[in-house]
This record gives sequence, structure tokens and C-alpha cells, in this order.
Amino acid sequence: MVKRLRTFVDELQEEVKAKEYEVHRLQARIRKVSTIRDAELAKDVEVVKRDAVIQSLKKRLHKEERHNRNLAKRLARIKKFAELSMEGEVVPVKVMEALTKDGLRRLADDVGIEEGDIIFVTRTDGWGRNIVRDLAELRVKAVVLGADTLIKSDPQILPLFREADIALLSDRDAGVQVRGKQGLAGKDSFDAALRNWQGQQERHEREKKSDMIEHIFKEYKSERGKEVKKGG
Repeated sequence: MVKRLRTFVDELQEEVKAKEYEVHRLQARIRKVSTIRDAELAKDVEVVKRDAVIQSLKKRLHKEERHNRNLAKRLARIKKFAELSMEGEVVPVKVMEALTKDGLRRLADDVGIEEGDIIFVTRTDGWGRNIVRDLAELRVKAVVLGADTLIKSDPQILPLFREADIALLSDRDAGVQVRGKQGLAGKDSFDAALRNWQGQQERHEREKKSDMIEHIFKEYKSERGKEVKKGG
């Protein structure tokens, strides 16, 4: 995962360089157009057109500069996440605004989503069954909710996470702390919470299998009873 993150960081750095070149090019073009405008005294249609071009270039420049700043911030977050992934006592946690497809898309665009990620979700309102399926397909390790959010969340959420075999943990149990768009979990606390979930999951699977066997047995007895009555 760290190798992929480094590759991603290198690609972003190249994009930042390209955007910086574009900014410098636009600045040079604006200076050139402004110089030409000052040198000419004509106040005809061409002057108006040139002013329009200058304004358009300035807007484009501001857009590129804003995009460049966002890329730099994104790069800093990804670098920080990669550094945290190398440490042993804590594990990095990615932060998703909402348990929705839009929240998942924003997270993917911001720092990417990798197999084995731990994702803290800020809120669950607006959630749907499909988002649980999407998280399962991405093979995330665990989803973490605030303890109060988990208690007050839709009661259907937990069974769906169990069926998808995705650990659903509280931040209190997992030792997760979030600051802005990044979070950390103490490795020992997280591992303990994950083992507890896995133990509950194993019991859930055993109970589900037992219920299925009992259901099959009842159906067999019912069918057998019907056959005996017919034979009698």
C-alpha cells in the first residue's frame, strides 16, 4: 500500500509542476497583453476585445492557482498518511464525511481508497444498502463511527455490515482520534476492538448456520409428516 501511495504522490507532484508551469505561462501572457494594450491608444472594438481576453486570462489564472493550492494540500495529506502507515504504534484512519456514495466518491478523489483501509465516517444520515456493498467490494478493513452515532444509527446498519463481513466499530473501542480529514488509532486498541468484532462475527455465523440447519430439519419433519399421513 505504501508503494502505491508513493507512486500516487509522484504523480501528484508531476501534476503540481505542470500546473505551476501553466500559471507562469498565463502570467507572462497577461503581462504581454497588458503591455500591448498600454502601448496602443486606440479605443475601438479591438481594445474592448483585448480587455475581454485579459479578464478571461485572469479568471483562468485564478482558477489554476486555486487548483494548484488544492493539489498541494492533497499532496501533503497523502504524504502524511504514507508516513503514518510506516509507524508501528498507531494506524492511520481515513475520514469520510457521510455514509453515502457521494461521501465515498469525495474520499476516493481526496486521498484514494485502498484494500485494508480503516475509514471513520462522520455521520450516517442518508445512508443506503448500496454503500455497504461498495465498501465490501473495496475490501476495507473496518468502518468506525462515533460511539453516540453508532448507538443512534439506523438499526439496520449493523446487520448489513455483518452480512458484508465488514467490521463496524465505535471510535471509543477502537481508540480512534480524528482531526479534520485525518485520523489515528492506537494499534493495540484497534486490534483489540477488531478481535472483539471478529469473535462476535464468528458467533453470528454459527448462529446463522444453526438457524439454517434447524429450518431445514423442520421442513424435513413437515414433509415427512405429510408423507406418513398419505401412507396411512
